[in-house]
Amino acid sequence: MRLERQKTSLLLARLANQHGMRMTLDNAQYVGIWTPAGKEAPFIAIEPWWGLADTVDATGNFKEKYGINVLAAGDTFNGTYSLSFF
Repeated sequence: MRLERQKTSLLLARLANQHGMRMTLDNAQYVGIWTPAGKEAPFIAIEPWWGLADTVDATGNFKEKYGINVLAAGDTFNGTYSLSFF
């Protein structure tokens, strides 16, 4: 059995000069958008995430982990993304 795929697109643009980028995610449940804290970094990171780090109240039990992906024996999962710039 193959798990259902879901596409989502994100747009980061400066419309005044018509420049930007579009990220299309294929079945990513989460997106990380970050830049280094306390610094004037020349970038913003946009990352597809197929899982999450532990929360501050995590039990440490892998079966209880929030955002964990679980596949039955024989199932497959593929996650992809694409970027386009304009």
